[in-house]
Amino acid sequence: MNRYNLPTKCKICAKIDTKERAIRKEEDRIRRWLKEGKGMSRSEDQRINNIFRLIEQKGRSEGIERQPGTPDDQPVKEVWDEVEKLKGEISSLLEERIRERSQTGIPGSGGSDPSLSTPPSMTLDGLLKSVTLDTPVEMSSANTSGSSSGKKGKEVGPAGELPPSTRFFPIDTLKDAALILSWQELMPIIKPLLYDDQDASLSVTLLRQGKTAEDSKPVVRIQTSTPRSEERQREIFGSIEQALSPMSVPRILFVVGSIRRTARKSDLHLQPCTARNTAFLRRPPMGVSIGIEGSTEDTATLGGYVYIDGIPHILTVHHLFTNCDTGEAFKPGTVITQPSLQEVKERGVLWDRLRSSGECFHLECVQKAFEDLKACLPEFPFAQLESSSGYRNRPSRDGFSNVEMDWAICKVDNARIGSNISPCENHFCRDISPPTPGGAVFAIGRTSGQQNGTVNGSRTYLSLRNDDGTFRDSEEWAVLRPQSQGEETWLTSGIGVDGDSGAWILEDGTDNLIGQVWGRDFQDRGSNDDTGDIITYFTPIQDVFDDILQATRATKISILSNGKPDEEEKGREIKKASKHLNSNVQT
Repeated sequence: MNRYNLPTKCKICAKIDTKERAIRKEEDRIRRWLKEGKGMSRSEDQRINNIFRLIEQKGRSEGIERQPGTPDDQPVKEVWDEVEKLKGEISSLLEERIRERSQTGIPGSGGSDPSLSTPPSMTLDGLLKSVTLDTPVEMSSANTSGSSSGKKGKEVGPAGELPPSTRFFPIDTLKDAALILSWQELMPIIKPLLYDDQDASLSVTLLRQGKTAEDSKPVVRIQTSTPRSEERQREIFGSIEQALSPMSVPRILFVVGSIRRTARKSDLHLQPCTARNTAFLRRPPMGVSIGIEGSTEDTATLGGYVYIDGIPHILTVHHLFTNCDTGEAFKPGTVITQPSLQEVKERGVLWDRLRSSGECFHLECVQKAFEDLKACLPEFPFAQLESSSGYRNRPSRDGFSNVEMDWAICKVDNARIGSNISPCENHFCRDISPPTPGGAVFAIGRTSGQQNGTVNGSRTYLSLRNDDGTFRDSEEWAVLRPQSQGEETWLTSGIGVDGDSGAWILEDGTDNLIGQVWGRDFQDRGSNDDTGDIITYFTPIQDVFDDILQATRATKISILSNGKPDEEEKGREIKKASKHLNSNVQT
């Protein structure tokens, strides 16, 4: 089997990770026992004592088995000096590339065109100087601001926090068919009551809520950017009650939050989790990191490859190519890198963190990371922006609603064209399908890696504010956390966390492409969402393809090079993908 060149850790770092996972597992067990009120046996008491000893040793080098020939102080200093030298060489390469592109005026590189909105440029040296060493960055389990738990007066705690007593489940298309149909007729009536001039977004989602799927009951989740007064809530409830009569009114849950597009992750202190798919790959598969040349604040996911009139492109999101300060869109020709320069920034922060803490057992990992980075940095440029959707919506294929458009296509350098195969080669996408309500899905994202989810049984009614202050309405498909996944894991590393925008949603069991991630809930800590669940939004791929064909005036678009998803073609594509991935392996 061909192997994908994943970032590796030394044996000592791997042992540290193993111990930390064991600690988290046992902490979860203790919390569950305490919540359930179970008595503890003698063996369980002994297990707890062992856990506390592990916790005390956590982060100490005394608890780590040292490899033979562990360096003393002088060799350690020499290795630090060597990494510092590598850091300087990388910084010089970045400066040289940005200077060259600035002189030639290449789009997306800080050129001389005054009408072009360009991303900010920053060298690695400048990045490291901006890092405050007095506040070490938590690289593995810090929470993202876009994934607040939504529990009233309570922030998200460390991994292993007890889950809430209830959670969300998809609305049931059979049990709740009458409610779904009635709600479609009700929305035009109550919409005027829901709007507020201060809102940036508004969403209404039909769900089920309970401890288990079997005992769950329907609930209407109304999420607004600004809180509604109790009087306003009663008015909305009264209108819903009157419109649904004689049907009983489900529970109405008012949540304070908004929809956040998740292409960029500019604050390392608010990392959702350690990003999974950030390695440099000469022929990248789907689901890996991409960014903009010259910018360390923009990163998103390479959804996959599409062939437009036979020409290979990558598909990702439009909002990766907008200036977050001015809202201006970058022009065609903007250079795309794989991976993003955000990964350079994160390694620089890791360097500062380790150097300030004196954690010598990470030396081998840090040195190898900088050596690999230096070697492949000149090859980061990967593709060029060709066209993007802008912020708008369009009529869906069913003709009864609109769907949000947020896509971008980029022409790939021929030498780096990959295939629609997962990084570990266990999934191959070769066809498309419409979303199935309640269906099991998975996605492969830059930050979260491969994660599972469940499609909600009905679409979310969504209103997003336009630049002119008006709202555009649409009905969007949503992904909920699967039953097997805990709340904390979904919040910090589920589908759609920061950096995952552009990830493809694939159907479990067939690997068919059904949609593309573009946004996720961002809930304020004062929200009364007592489940703490976050919803991720995607656009059906058939609607995206229709819009691309209309915008580019192309005649054909496919995820296979010849557009034929038959078994013979599948075999050829798998062989091509395996050959591409094999070329990524460093011998």
